[in-house]
Amino acid sequence: MNAQRPIRAGGDLQDELAAVIGQTAVTRLMERLGGTRTYVPRKIGVHHPIAEAIGLKAANMLADHYFGMTIDLPKAHLRRRRALETALNRPDGVTIKQIALDFDYSERQIYNMIDAHQRAKRDTESQLDLFDRPTGTTNT
Repeated sequence: MNAQRPIRAGGDLQDELAAVIGQTAVTRLMERLGGTRTYVPRKIGVHHPIAEAIGLKAANMLADHYFGMTIDLPKAHLRRRRALETALNRPDGVTIKQIALDFDYSERQIYNMIDAHQRAKRDTESQLDLFDRPTGTTNT
């Protein structure tokens, strides 16, 4: 395996990692080591950052499948998704300002995420409406 060329943990690889170590471990790995290129050695000891993130058993399962590889672990998408979910489902008394501070975003970025999410939702709904027309109607 080529340790010089990193592979990105997005899409299919993320699914493959989840099949090997479980989605919870993948999420913990990305939360702890996200934003880094992480080399997977053949043997992972208890004090290795991967083992500290996901536990020794999962770390060794990862090593069994990916030893010798360098994996680009994304960071922003998990933080972004959690921030957006929190903003959309705000508990009483929690402000956008507090969410921005908690997730290391500006208030403007949180509002932009909410706006983009709502636009995407509206676009999807309007596209679905195109297929819900009753038969026999025409566009004029």
